[in-house]
Amino acid sequence: ARALAVGIIAVVLAAATWRQSGIYTDAETLYRATLARNPECWMCHNNLAALITGDRTDEAMAHLEMSLRINQLNEEAFNNRGVLLRQRGRNQEGIASLAEAVRLSPNYAIARRNLGAALQAAGRYDEALAQYEYLIRLHPTSAEDHEDAGGILLTLKRLDETALARLAER
Repeated sequence: ARALAVGIIAVVLAAATWRQSGIYTDAETLYRATLARNPECWMCHNNLAALITGDRTDEAMAHLEMSLRINQLNEEAFNNRGVLLRQRGRNQEGIASLAEAVRLSPNYAIARRNLGAALQAAGRYDEALAQYEYLIRLHPTSAEDHEDAGGILLTLKRLDETALARLAER
């Protein structure tokens, strides 16, 4: 009788699990279902925004703003917001958001790389170069960071041996 009861409970729980997992057909559905039950889930707001950024930018921005209202220390949301602001042609606001992501997490390479690109687009080459140099110190073998820094040095016509040696030392 005891084994039968355990077996019945296991079958019922397995069926409930199967039914529940069917709700989450993809990541977007999972985040939306979670937010319906827990609207204060800052991580779900951020992750949902990252998923829908390409085609639903207004909704993505609303989710990022909500994520940041709930958790003001969310460096990923600041980074994602900065990227989205730049995509919308608001580079200066994007720089501010990306700078906040880097302030919160100085070694967050994606945010620092995005900040470097935003600063470069704004013509703030020395500040952009500083971002790439920081990244090179973090990851000395990163070809991408060396290339980005070299591109700025080329723009500034500072491709002398001293500048290149400085990058190589990082």
